[in-house]
Amino acid sequence: MATDPVRSIRATEQESPVVPDLKAALGRLAALPPSPSGHVLTVSFDWSIDGSEPGRLPAPAPKRSQERAMRGETGAPRRPGWQQMQRELHALVESHGPRGETYDALAADLARITAFVDNDLDLSVNGVFIVADGQQGVFEAIPLDVAPTPSLILESVPALRPLVHASEDYPTFAVVNANQQEANVWVIERLGWSENIRVASDGYPRHQATGGLNAQRYQNRANERVEAFARVVAEQVNRLFLESSTPPDYLILSDDEPMSTAIAQHLHKDVTPKVLGRIELGKDPLPTEIAATVAPMIEAAERQEETDAVQKVSDNVGAQTLGIAGAVDTLRALANGQVQMLVMNDDFTATGWADYTLPLFGLGDIPAEHPAGGDVANLRVTKLEDEAVRLALPNGGTVELIQTTEPLHADTETPRAGGEAPRAAAATTLDGLGGIGAVLRYDIA
Repeated sequence: MATDPVRSIRATEQESPVVPDLKAALGRLAALPPSPSGHVLTVSFDWSIDGSEPGRLPAPAPKRSQERAMRGETGAPRRPGWQQMQRELHALVESHGPRGETYDALAADLARITAFVDNDLDLSVNGVFIVADGQQGVFEAIPLDVAPTPSLILESVPALRPLVHASEDYPTFAVVNANQQEANVWVIERLGWSENIRVASDGYPRHQATGGLNAQRYQNRANERVEAFARVVAEQVNRLFLESSTPPDYLILSDDEPMSTAIAQHLHKDVTPKVLGRIELGKDPLPTEIAATVAPMIEAAERQEETDAVQKVSDNVGAQTLGIAGAVDTLRALANGQVQMLVMNDDFTATGWADYTLPLFGLGDIPAEHPAGGDVANLRVTKLEDEAVRLALPNGGTVELIQTTEPLHADTETPRAGGEAPRAAAATTLDGLGGIGAVLRYDIA
């Protein structure tokens, strides 16, 4: 006898601030040609509010002796991240003034950034990443639902690491919280839930008669019901991972038997590897409670991915095949399109030079003579970490930024004031390789 215990399936999407596809934005920005003038302005800052309302706090009533000093004051800002960035932007513009081509270009970029923030930036987002170069007609502002690391960089190419962090450090994951009455599939994206699929049961079978034979029949029907209900829930999960243009990175199942085992048995073979494990969620938890409960599991998975990436680079370099390490050699492989995965400590930095006409990169100060016999005038100062990220993305490569500090927990010792934070083992291993390396698609003999 066929059993269909499903009463309803309902999907709900959470309305949230419009945040674009960050991976697509990264590819688009990485493909921008280097600026001949070296005036690409990259800005990122925290747009979150200080208080419960956007805008500015009402100005405090001045004392009589302060009335003249308070003239024109409209109250303390509620978005301190933007206020601080405004000060830094004005200082940058003034440092190239009071006149000249560079000053005028930066002043125009500052005016456009200010106009965007004042008029167009969604008040509900938490951060923004902006690349501006008016001389090339470039202006791209990307609202973020997470607060990025504040940065202000002026060089020949976009400094994309804050956007990589926003894209990679907050993976999307699905959580299945199921019992025999209902199942909720939550999709949690960065700081909140984006989708919920609720599958409700009709309560079949109902135990109405007594006796050994009736009890056996009831148990058989109950087992059929669990199997059928789990199959439907698994189908929804499979569809979520296999048919979505942006599927979740991980899947976590609630530890509620017999449903969790039955659902796991019906997952598609390509979905099963996404399962991180099972966890006790309790009855009807809120999405925020789910996110907090599974956060250690997600954190551990992210750190394991980083460890595996560093180990892959180390193994390949040691075997002298499909691996490279060190800033100069990694940049050379990136320029040749050899890199499949760039692996870099998140605090790696190196000043170098670039000749974008070749392209050619080097570490340290600009040499007196061109290393390849070209025109020394083509050599420009650059940050090699930004060049590495820019070169990795357009060729279909991936970027793995290694978290260099160990996360602190309440049950671990807090570093003393002035002491260094514990360094992650993966970062220490990569330090031994120069702080940067790559897994290659192919070698060049």
